[in-house]
Amino acid sequence: MGYNDGHVRHIVIDIETVAAPGCADLLDPVKPPTNYKDPAKIAAYCEEKQVERIATAGLEADLCEVVAVGWQVEGSSTAVLTRGEASERDMLGTIWDKIDVCPVIGFNVLGFDLPVLIRRSQLLGVIYPNLNLDRYRTPHIDLIERLTFNGKLTYRSLAFYCRLFGIPCKDTTKGADIAQLVTKFRWDAVATHCRADVEETAALAQRLGWLAVAETAVA
Repeated sequence: MGYNDGHVRHIVIDIETVAAPGCADLLDPVKPPTNYKDPAKIAAYCEEKQVERIATAGLEADLCEVVAVGWQVEGSSTAVLTRGEASERDMLGTIWDKIDVCPVIGFNVLGFDLPVLIRRSQLLGVIYPNLNLDRYRTPHIDLIERLTFNGKLTYRSLAFYCRLFGIPCKDTTKGADIAQLVTKFRWDAVATHCRADVEETAALAQRLGWLAVAETAVA
């Protein structure tokens, strides 16, 4: 069903992000609807929209920062680094060292994970490989693109596809919870969630034949 012949090992990756400090200062001013005339209503509208934009900044490559990276090289066990044990620069350098020699598998990896890693590397001065992110020509496998036939079907969550294909999802933490966990320095919970995402992504890729099913994990 699409699994390679075994001569190239893939790497499954996932990242966790939160809004970068000062991201609000980067945003253009909120423009109220043209039919708003009351200054109080205009101010309330602008404040509400600004709060909404900041709340979703962790999902934008230009406005977020990386707080965890997880990876699983094909045939090996899963590893996770968080900001509780490494700087963002060190995490970026570590994951790029892995990606530089392995094609990537991920969930929305072309639309989010890799662009975020590249943008953060550009901003922090971290060397990164020249990656092809064209979904039609890239050597990397984005499960959300494969599962929707490059957008012909509705885009759904990783949890949805795991349920659809009978893959257990034991982690109850959601991506929206990460910012609060980071605020509370709950790096253990952040790492657990990132690890679960990597392993669920790997299991889904294996289920669909895009990743080898390892008989035994190599440390």
